[in-house]
Amino acid sequence: MSSSGTPFRTPAGHMPGWTSSVHWKTANALKPETYADLVRDKSAVVHTIGTLLPNTQYKDALRRGDIPLLLGAFYQSVRGSNPLSEESNLYDVLNRDTGEREGT
Repeated sequence: MSSSGTPFRTPAGHMPGWTSSVHWKTANALKPETYADLVRDKSAVVHTIGTLLPNTQYKDALRRGDIPLLLGAFYQSVRGSNPLSEESNLYDVLNRDTGEREGT
């Protein structure tokens, strides 16, 4: 499952060979109704959601190959406050909220 329902592709259009062996489905990890039917009879799920920085501007910089923008995104992330000390933050959403199942 992924938000796009397709595997990652590099800016040049390449993707790992194994991705063609996967049956991709679109789902939103924060909306159990989008994937409930896909995991209903499963005994386990591998959770691989994550991010490098709380400022996701770095992803656009990587896609475009924009080194100054990438460095700026890193600088903004390290000069700010500790993202783990904020009441509601991206890390909580990615690691806690997407790992919870409705009704558990």
